[in-house]
Amino acid sequence: MDYLFLLDKVNKEKKEMKRLFTLLVFALFVNVMFAQTVPEEQKSLITKVTATWCSNCGSWGWTFYEDLITDNDDKAIMVAAHYSGSLENTVGTEWSSNLGATSQPRFILNNTDQNVLSNATAARRTEIAAAVTANATMAPIVNAAVDVYDDGTFNVKTQFFQNATGDYYTSVYVIEENVIANQAGNSSGSNTSHHDILRAAVTPTTFGDMTGSGTINSGAIFDNTYNYTLNSGWNMDNLHFAAIVWEKVGDKYEYVNGSITNSITPANPTAVKDLSNEIKVSVQPNIIKENAQLVLELDEQKDLEIRMVNLLGQEVKAIHSGNLNEGKQIFEIQKENISNGIYFIQISSEGKTLTEKIIFQ
Repeated sequence: MDYLFLLDKVNKEKKEMKRLFTLLVFALFVNVMFAQTVPEEQKSLITKVTATWCSNCGSWGWTFYEDLITDNDDKAIMVAAHYSGSLENTVGTEWSSNLGATSQPRFILNNTDQNVLSNATAARRTEIAAAVTANATMAPIVNAAVDVYDDGTFNVKTQFFQNATGDYYTSVYVIEENVIANQAGNSSGSNTSHHDILRAAVTPTTFGDMTGSGTINSGAIFDNTYNYTLNSGWNMDNLHFAAIVWEKVGDKYEYVNGSITNSITPANPTAVKDLSNEIKVSVQPNIIKENAQLVLELDEQKDLEIRMVNLLGQEVKAIHSGNLNEGKQIFEIQKENISNGIYFIQISSEGKTLTEKIIFQ
């Protein structure tokens, strides 16, 4: 009975480990795809809450927003969120509501309404520019970046640069410049060329998916991929894509940081391939208490990068970099000061990858 009980327990553990292994290997393959560099810089978010029927939005509010663009476009993500009118959409409405806007035009820096009035635009312009400049000097806690492909694939990477605690979400937004539509109060009327129109969220919900919760260590990386079909009525040459990290506090999403790009890259469906047809790999033993051997059998000479990574895809140890001859190659793996847990040997060559799970006990 004891033997059967033990055998059943072992089988259950094997099934669970296989399930975890499948998920984690997938995550590591995704890491190869998400090759973009997340900028270690702090950007501000400037939102104009507006509506096409709002005359103040098209008069003094229009001029003021163009001044904000002139002052801050290189250090801030600029967004015109239409919560009503002909350019209204669900994302614009939810964005405006989340920031607490109940009228228009409202000008919001990060999460704070700047209370801009028509008779105080000059002073507010100076104050906002100073705040944005100060924000840009701060060391970021976290940031995100997105790679956009012409097949509708959006690869998003969120990276923490400092230890953090909280519930963090990352979303990607489509922003279109020079949208021709009516604007009350503007001299161009129905031919007004609108700036920075918030068109859509690429993520299933407006404020995206959770990318970190609780205590998050510096260096943690979270990857997501989305498929989204861009509206054929949008001008592809005028589109920008903003990756934004929010922290959820209560029932509100507070802006933390973000980046923006206008680049759309031709899709390369062969960018990530498996090396398993070219290299046989084993770790003996794969549950390591002190030392083990990584054994590779190569079908030809190859230039390989071999490293050990943790569950977050962070490098724990560099094992090899450079050419290896055809045939059997053996590398010693020593536990040394590595903590107990699950790790992966990741082998990469010319855009292809192969992973092997190991466990330190």
